[in-house]
Amino acid sequence: MSVKMTNLSSLSIVFIYGLCGSEGESWSKAENPRQTIEAIAPPNARILLFNCGLRLEEAFSWEVFLEKSSSLLQFLFDAYTEVKVSQMLYAY
Repeated sequence: MSVKMTNLSSLSIVFIYGLCGSEGESWSKAENPRQTIEAIAPPNARILLFNCGLRLEEAFSWEVFLEKSSSLLQFLFDAYTEVKVSQMLYAY
């Protein structure tokens, strides 16, 4: 999973959706979910969206839970690494 950063803010806000659907389904009350998030976030915050892809109607499985948790940790690590590398490049 690749994370492309254009905002190198030190503040990241991570929205985890997908427990009951996609981004649009999870935030169906918002006409444009990303704009709604950006409107309530502090200025210059980096917004990251992660789809956990879990369904409540599915039987619980530790294997799936750990797989999704691992994917989230990798997503966050990739986001952190991308920012650190970009900051080093901009420093020179």
